[in-house]
Amino acid sequence: MRRLIFFSLIFFCGCSSLELFTSLPENAVTKNDYRFYDANSKIRYQITNEEKNLIIRLNTVEIPTIMKILRSGLTFYFDVNGKKQTKVYFQYPIAHNGQMSVAPERPEFLKGQRPEMDIKGMLVKASKIGVFVSNDKTEEISVLSPNSEIRVNVEALNNSEITYELSIPFTKISANGTPALSNLSIGIVSEKLEMHTKTGSKHEGMQEGGSPGGMQGGTPPNGRGRQGGMQDSDRPDDEPNMASMSTSVEFWFKVDLAK
Repeated sequence: MRRLIFFSLIFFCGCSSLELFTSLPENAVTKNDYRFYDANSKIRYQITNEEKNLIIRLNTVEIPTIMKILRSGLTFYFDVNGKKQTKVYFQYPIAHNGQMSVAPERPEFLKGQRPEMDIKGMLVKASKIGVFVSNDKTEEISVLSPNSEIRVNVEALNNSEITYELSIPFTKISANGTPALSNLSIGIVSEKLEMHTKTGSKHEGMQEGGSPGGMQGGTPPNGRGRQGGMQDSDRPDDEPNMASMSTSVEFWFKVDLAK
């Protein structure tokens, strides 16, 4: 009996541990105002809402996070029960194969330098179709269509920073609309990347050399500039930051909608 009570308490605590954030009216904020921050992924984010739509904005200058979003896709989960159910979600970009090729013959790698990522070019080549899933019903969403109920815009401000804006109707999250969202929780997830050379072998940077824990900290939520907690001087010049690619992006929170 005591064991049953113990595990029941663990289950209850796990379900009620999500942090609660208050959404702001959309007309009360500026687009570059990010109130919240996930230290693991170095993502700053903002939650607002209009009368009929929920709006989520993200910003990051963390290159491993950007690469995970562009290669593995980014998924927004919505759970009206305030837990971590994954039955209702929107995904864009759509996930690739979860692998990223590293060409060993490139001069950057031969000289031990980190390669320059063409983030703007990757966005141009990205699929223009997103996917919305609600209880096993799948709907393709054109991110370019002005008539789409779900609107998404991903922009590369330069080759080391992206912003992501998602606007989704409350009635997409629940057919009952706003009255059913008093206990809404949201999960933002991007899967890890496996780094492989063109010969198929895993890059040695993925082995025991680096720990994702070193990436904690960084710029405060409202700060700008470099957000990585690890400075260039802390990382050997001949070791690209591959280890952080092997950890997924995932953070959940509950939302109290602005009235």
